[in-house]
Order: sequence, then C-alpha cells, then structure tokens
Amino acid sequence: MPNFFCNAPGCNSATVKLKKLHKYPWMRGVTFHSFPSASKCRRLRLQWIRMLRRESDWQPNKFSRVCCRHFEGSRGPTDDHPVPTLFEYNNWGKPASQRPTVKCRKRLEFNDVENKPALQKVPDDKTYEVYTSESVLESELYDGVSGEVEITEKSSQVDFHEYSAKISTPVPKDHQYVATQEDMDVDCEDLVNASVQTNLTIQDICKLETDNQILNSKLNDKDALRRELLLDKVLESDKSVKLYTGVPTLSLLYALFNLIISFSPKFKYWRGSCSASETKYQRNGNNKPGPSRKLNKFEEYILTLMKLKLGLLSCILGDLFGVSQSRVSQIFTTWISILAKVMIHLLKWPSRQKIQKYMPKCFQCFPHTRAIIDCTEIFIQKPRTPKAQVTTYSSYKNHNTFKLLVSITPTGAFSFVSRLWGGNVSDRYITKESGFLDLIEPGDEIMADRGFTIRDLLTEKKATLKIPPFTRKCKTAKGKRLNSSEILESKRIACLRIRVEQAIGRLKEFHLINQVMPLKLKKVANQCVIVAATLCNFQGPLGAKPSQHIM
Repeated sequence: MPNFFCNAPGCNSATVKLKKLHKYPWMRGVTFHSFPSASKCRRLRLQWIRMLRRESDWQPNKFSRVCCRHFEGSRGPTDDHPVPTLFEYNNWGKPASQRPTVKCRKRLEFNDVENKPALQKVPDDKTYEVYTSESVLESELYDGVSGEVEITEKSSQVDFHEYSAKISTPVPKDHQYVATQEDMDVDCEDLVNASVQTNLTIQDICKLETDNQILNSKLNDKDALRRELLLDKVLESDKSVKLYTGVPTLSLLYALFNLIISFSPKFKYWRGSCSASETKYQRNGNNKPGPSRKLNKFEEYILTLMKLKLGLLSCILGDLFGVSQSRVSQIFTTWISILAKVMIHLLKWPSRQKIQKYMPKCFQCFPHTRAIIDCTEIFIQKPRTPKAQVTTYSSYKNHNTFKLLVSITPTGAFSFVSRLWGGNVSDRYITKESGFLDLIEPGDEIMADRGFTIRDLLTEKKATLKIPPFTRKCKTAKGKRLNSSEILESKRIACLRIRVEQAIGRLKEFHLINQVMPLKLKKVANQCVIVAATLCNFQGPLGAKPSQHIM
C-alpha cells in the first residue's frame, strides 16, 4: 500500500505517522481523502484545488490526498461540508480578528502567570529560554490543531520552523515569536535537546536546501533516476563491468573511453549513408544539427557495450536508459563504428621475435608456429531474396550464416580477423581473398585443421602448413589407417589447435554475435566482430593468469 501525504500547504500529515502515534498523538483518527473525479465532479474538484492555494500550474494526481483535519468537524467531506475550509492561511477557520498579522505570527499568551513553567537552558554557547505547557499542548493536539511552543533566544534568534525550508530573517534580541509544534514535527523532549540543530550555520542550511532540490529533481525525472541506478550497478566492481560490458576491469573501461574521445572528440549520430558526407558535426552550442542528446557520451558508450555483450533488444535498452528504440539504434550504429575504427589498430600482427619471446612451453614440438587459424560462422536471419539465401546458406551448419577467418597467436590473442563472407564460401577461398597470406613471412608455420587445403598457397610464401595427417587406405578395419607416429603427431596438433576453439568461444561470449543476428545489423556486423575480438585480447592469454600480458 502506498504512503499518502496531505497536499495542503503547511500540513505534514502522512500515513507513515499513523504507525507512531506515541510520537504523533495528533494523528490519531486522521483519515486521507482523494480529490473528486475530474469527469464526474469537475466543479467540486476545482473548488478543492482553489481552497488549497497551491501553485497555479499544480494539478492533483491519483496519489494526491487531503486529510480530514481540513474539513469541518474533522470527519472528512460530508454533504453539509464537501469542501475543505480549515487551513493555516485562515488560522484553521477562526475569525479574521484572530488571524495572525502579515509581519509576525500571533504569539501564544499564557493567562495564568503562576502556571508558567520554569526556564530550561540548552547546554550550548548560546542560551535559549524554552517554555512548554503540557496542558496547553495536549488540549491543542487532540483538538486537531497542533500545540505551540514559545522560544526566546538571548543572544541570537534561530527559527526552527524555517529550518528545513528557508532561512528566517534576524529579529531583535528581545523579540519573541511562536513556532508551531506541528510544523517542527518534534516532541517537547526533542525541542529541549535542539542544540544539534542550532549548531548548523547558514552555509550548512543552504547546502542542505541545494541537496534537497537536486534530490527532488532526480526523483521527478524517473528516466534519469533509472539510468543512474543502472550505471551504479554496472560500474560497481570489475566483475560487474565484465559481466555487462565485456571489458575486464573498470580502469580499462575508462581508459578506452578516454582513448575514443581523444581520437574522435566531435561526432554526430549515424542517419544513413548520406549523413557520412556531411561536414557539420553536433556540438554543444545552440546551432548544432539534429536533435539534442539526452544521454552523455559515457552513457552512450556503456549502452553500446551492453548491447554487444548482452545482445539485448533495442526496446529493452531504450527503457533502461530512458530513450526511444530508434535512438538506441542510432547510438549503437554510431558508437560501434567509432569503436571499430579505433580498435582495429589494436589487432596487431606480432613480429616473429615477440612470438618467440612469449611462446608457451607446450609449443616445444612446434617452435616455429606463427599463427593458428580457423573459420567460424555467425547465424543470421534468413534473407528474403533467393540469391542472398544461396550465398549465406551453410551446408555445414544447415543455416544461413556469416563466415569469417580468425588467426590467433600461440598465447591465444587474436592477431587477424577477416571481414564477413557468406556461409557458402569455402575456407580456402576466404584464406586466399581475406589478405591473410600477405602477412606470412618465409619460414613461418601455420597450424590449421584438415579442412584448410592451402598448402600450395603457403608454399608460394615459403611457409609450412601444420595440419593433422590424413588417413591412408587399407584392407583392415574401416579401410583407413594411421601409423603410430602419425597418431602421436595428430594428438599433439589437436591439443594445440584447440586454443583457437577456446579463443572463438571467448568471442561467442558476446551474445550479439552468438545469437541469430538480425539482418538490419549486417552493415555493422564487421565492426561488432572487430570490437569483440579486441575486447577478448584484454582478457589475458589462454591457460594463464589474467595478470600476464598477451604478447
């Protein structure tokens, strides 16, 4: 059940106080009433709003309430009194002669001087005279009107009623005024021990007011509040950063962002191929082209990494970040292109000296290995045209796919990633046309699977192909056989070539690549693979501690 508050100015009745009647005895029997319906009782609803004297643009909602203390008889709206008429500005319905003046509030006068309580001093550098009357307080509280306490300050005046709302103007030394206990919302014992409040300076109160305004603005903007809570969860620790974005550590997340901002400080949203030829960029000035940005650059950066890592739909990300689905697509297309343009330089083909320096001990049998290659496929939606269906259909996966060639170093880092091809293309064709052979130097050894029939292509580069040996025909068993040395070599190559499968497994941890990719992302599919492969390289070598370097 939600908590209700009275919307009348100066009234602090709330349903949460009904559970603390020992502290708020004047809340006993208080009920809360909703505003009349705007369609059925429009005139009565306008009378309620006019009697509240709130801001001109204020309108009640379904949670707005008025407590019964503002109605005649304190029983809520009745047939005789359907409109609230008892408020602080009319002195709770008293005659005009008894209402407080504009300059100061009417002071509580004690007719019986003999019953006037003794002075109580607050232990502080300033002495206060606090007068409390239990009989007066109790009678006022249970009549529906909160009691009053008279406070006199000898050295300087502090207005407790204005403590949480505004700063009161100084008053003369001998001036006495009345502060309502209902507004202060404290007990008599709390008032006697009010030395903690008096220690606040004007600067502290101003700071509290500013913080209160900021918090109220955040609470009113639900999209900004939801976005802030999400970022707090994502940036909570290194574990959460890796889970949501794929970046291993929080420091690396900020380092990549600073690198991208320094590389491309000014850019605009992608709006099609025609927007790439425009020379104007979106700036912070008033003459910037296109719509204003609701998210800052860091939030757009996090949104892009989350979509790549988690593979969430654009509508879900739009709800999480408080933007539309089309804006999520624009942000993702823009940022994934920028990330790929920056990170393509981080996918380096290492030199032979570095390969030998960081060569794992398990490669002692193949010390000249330069790279381990393999092809992997990404499932895509079925295209509409028959030509596209034939080009992308993979007989190996029995699905429409994109196919790419990847190469890793012996430590497991991606050193080469080709562009995407249709799933109907052979491994030999991709190796020949992707530009991988241009990186081969004489004397290199390339390890691959049996499906890579590229020995003649590597021979032209004076390189060697290491693949498991093929079986030979024989009259026994199933007609195929390997001798003992060939079986041993096949096991050794298989144990080392499995590293490329593990690296591809890291790449498939980015769910946008692992799941069926929509065809609308085909223009940025290459960029997604480049960014994912670069982020995989930051996770450390395969089979080693994360603190070790990749190369």
